[in-house]
Amino acid sequence: MPAETRRTLMKLMIRLILDHANGDLARERQEARHDV
Repeated sequence: MPAETRRTLMKLMIRLILDHANGDLARERQEARHDV
């Protein structure tokens, strides 16, 4: 696989993982608010 393609894929994968983690954190915060 060309280096350019690998770099692009890596950026996309990192972004997906971080976005998913941020979504989980936001969901946890919402659930914590509901518990109060």
